[in-house]
Amino acid sequence: MNIKVAIAKSALQSNTLVVLPTGLGKTIIALLVAVERLSMFPDGKVLVLAPTRPLVLQHARFFQEHLAGDDVSSVTLTGDSSREQYKRP
Repeated sequence: MNIKVAIAKSALQSNTLVVLPTGLGKTIIALLVAVERLSMFPDGKVLVLAPTRPLVLQHARFFQEHLAGDDVSSVTLTGDSSREQYKRP
Protein backbone atom coordinates (compact mmCIF):
# COMPACT_ATOMS: atom_id res chain seq x y z
CA MET A 1 0.00 0.00 0.00
CA ASN A 2 1.21 3.49 -0.83
CA ILE A 3 2.46 5.28 2.31
CA LYS A 4 0.30 8.36 1.57
CA VAL A 5 -2.82 6.20 1.37
CA ALA A 6 -1.85 4.44 4.59
CA ILE A 7 -1.41 7.78 6.38
CA ALA A 8 -4.74 9.04 5.00
CA LYS A 9 -6.50 5.89 6.23
CA SER A 10 -4.96 6.39 9.66
CA ALA A 11 -6.15 10.01 9.69
CA LEU A 12 -9.68 8.81 8.95
CA GLN A 13 -9.57 6.56 12.02
CA SER A 14 -8.39 9.08 14.60
CA ASN A 15 -6.75 12.45 15.13
CA THR A 16 -3.48 12.50 13.24
CA LEU A 17 -0.53 14.86 12.97
CA VAL A 18 1.46 14.30 9.78
CA VAL A 19 5.04 15.55 9.90
CA LEU A 20 6.91 15.10 6.63
CA PRO A 21 9.59 17.13 4.85
CA THR A 22 8.50 19.56 2.15
CA GLY A 23 7.44 17.88 -1.07
CA LEU A 24 6.64 14.45 0.34
CA GLY A 25 2.87 14.58 0.08
CA LYS A 26 1.13 16.27 3.02
CA THR A 27 -1.22 18.13 0.67
CA ILE A 28 -2.09 14.92 -1.20
CA ILE A 29 -2.81 13.19 2.11
CA ALA A 30 -5.07 16.11 3.10
CA LEU A 31 -6.88 15.82 -0.23
CA LEU A 32 -7.40 12.06 0.22
CA VAL A 33 -8.84 12.62 3.69
CA ALA A 34 -11.03 15.50 2.48
CA VAL A 35 -12.44 13.46 -0.41
CA GLU A 36 -13.28 10.54 1.87
CA ARG A 37 -14.84 12.75 4.55
CA LEU A 38 -16.94 14.60 1.98
CA SER A 39 -18.16 11.29 0.56
CA MET A 40 -19.11 10.18 4.09
CA PHE A 41 -20.75 13.53 4.91
CA PRO A 42 -21.96 15.12 1.63
CA ASP A 43 -23.20 18.27 3.39
CA GLY A 44 -19.96 18.62 5.36
CA LYS A 45 -17.16 21.11 5.00
CA VAL A 46 -13.38 20.84 5.04
CA LEU A 47 -11.18 23.50 6.61
CA VAL A 48 -7.54 23.65 5.54
CA LEU A 49 -5.25 25.95 7.53
CA ALA A 50 -1.77 27.07 6.51
CA PRO A 51 0.72 29.39 8.22
CA THR A 52 1.52 31.63 5.24
CA ARG A 53 -0.47 33.34 2.48
CA PRO A 54 1.51 31.64 -0.34
CA LEU A 55 0.84 28.23 1.20
CA VAL A 56 -2.87 29.03 1.60
CA LEU A 57 -3.04 29.95 -2.09
CA GLN A 58 -1.05 26.85 -3.09
CA HIS A 59 -3.42 24.57 -1.17
CA ALA A 60 -6.48 26.35 -2.57
CA ARG A 61 -5.18 25.91 -6.13
CA PHE A 62 -4.39 22.22 -5.54
CA PHE A 63 -7.81 21.49 -4.05
CA GLN A 64 -9.61 23.42 -6.81
CA GLU A 65 -7.74 21.45 -9.48
CA HIS A 66 -8.51 18.09 -7.91
CA LEU A 67 -11.99 18.68 -6.46
CA ALA A 68 -13.46 20.60 -9.39
CA GLY A 69 -17.17 20.05 -9.85
CA ASP A 70 -20.56 21.70 -9.74
CA ASP A 71 -21.16 20.60 -6.16
CA VAL A 72 -17.80 21.82 -4.79
CA SER A 73 -17.09 25.40 -3.80
CA SER A 74 -14.28 26.99 -1.85
CA VAL A 75 -13.35 30.20 -0.10
CA THR A 76 -9.83 31.42 0.55
CA LEU A 77 -9.31 33.72 3.51
CA THR A 78 -6.08 35.68 3.86
CA GLY A 79 -5.11 38.93 5.51
CA ASP A 80 -5.91 40.62 2.19
CA SER A 81 -9.57 39.57 2.38
CA SER A 82 -12.20 42.03 3.56
CA ARG A 83 -15.06 40.98 5.83
CA GLU A 84 -17.63 42.27 3.36
CA GLN A 85 -16.30 39.89 0.74
CA TYR A 86 -17.43 36.88 2.79
CA LYS A 87 -20.73 38.04 4.29
CA ARG A 88 -23.65 35.79 3.50
CA PRO A 89 -26.57 37.34 1.60
